[in-house]
Amino acid sequence: NTLNTNKKKAKEFLVRVLYVEMLGHDGSFGYIKGVELAASQSIVHKRTGYLLCSCCLSPEHEFRFMLINQMQRDLVSSNLLE
Repeated sequence: NTLNTNKKKAKEFLVRVLYVEMLGHDGSFGYIKGVELAASQSIVHKRTGYLLCSCCLSPEHEFRFMLINQMQRDLVSSNLLE
């Protein structure tokens, strides 16, 4: 239950980071959490992580490689909701 609460807080954190970026400020402190949530088992958390990464990470950012690896794992996964 504690892990689920931490994921919920991380999701809220990423939404706030996205809002900070939309206001024109630097939200790069939260990018790693976006990549981590993209690797989550929960589809809701995974979508939030991918949303932040797609909106905020530049093509040259160093976390893109981790995100691409996670996308490849998701594409070959037999679980449609993972």
